[in-house]
Amino acid sequence: MKENLRMVVVLTCITLLSGLILTATYEVTAPLIEAQQEAALAQAVENVLGQVTDLEQEIIDEKEYFLARKNDYRVAALVTSARGYGGPVDVMVGVNVSTEEIMEIKVVDHTETPGLGTVIEEERFVQHFRGLDFKDSYRDEVDIITGSTVSCVAVIRAVEEAVALIRLNILEEEVEIPEDLTPDEMREAFIAEFVGDEYEEFERDDLIVYQGPDVIALEGSKEGYIGPVKTILAVDIESTELIGIEVLDQEETPGLGDPITEEDFLQDFIGQSFQDDFRLVTEDPEPGEIEILSNATVSAEAVVDLVNHAFEVLRNMEAGGEF
Repeated sequence: MKENLRMVVVLTCITLLSGLILTATYEVTAPLIEAQQEAALAQAVENVLGQVTDLEQEIIDEKEYFLARKNDYRVAALVTSARGYGGPVDVMVGVNVSTEEIMEIKVVDHTETPGLGTVIEEERFVQHFRGLDFKDSYRDEVDIITGSTVSCVAVIRAVEEAVALIRLNILEEEVEIPEDLTPDEMREAFIAEFVGDEYEEFERDDLIVYQGPDVIALEGSKEGYIGPVKTILAVDIESTELIGIEVLDQEETPGLGDPITEEDFLQDFIGQSFQDDFRLVTEDPEPGEIEILSNATVSAEAVVDLVNHAFEVLRNMEAGGEF
């Protein structure tokens, strides 16, 4: 009895001590993390506006605006976000409110594929935005980098939103705020990035096939927890490997079904040959296996089922000598 009591006391003390250590650690690190985030944001503002005076922060409709003066001009900056290939792409946009033109943009956060989607940070892409007048769309004004279409379009959409918000809330103009990329726009960008401009489109076993000379993309949907989950994937014909995948549309529970659109989940499909189907596992996935997502199991199954169905169609096409 005494031994059991001693054990309870020891465990209680350990728990209390651990809690005190965690609390103390949080109290020490939280201000440091917050200071680092504020410093990074301040640097981003300076990157897009340069040296300014009378800098103020204003919250409008839960969006943070940085308002200042640069010489005799009113300038402003804010962060907007659009969905890219690997997840949200956050862009800081600096504008000259007086002359109604874009000064500079800076991608402040993203999870795009290294070496492909990361070109959105490079000078060869961001330079196209400088000096552009305020307008509703910049799709015809900015050159898309080959191989990074989805990422580039996400930046363009984020810039369009930022300009629209400045016009609406600072200049008090009547404008519509652009929504995130539509499934049609995402499809268009995906095909341009992976298949190219020349391809044949046809239907096969409930799938839409976009067959190019080197890459085949297949699009279809499977039933998720609430409704259909529409997915498109691209396969390299020579290597037989899956090289791209995107969830175009889904009606799953907000916050729960969302993980199926993120790179952490989709990246596990990349590199698999269409000769072998995927398997769902509960933990420690190996090549050819996809880990079941907590609270999004049915949604994940819908994507895996669609990919495996597309693989079966590709195997039948290959056996029939169609490529």
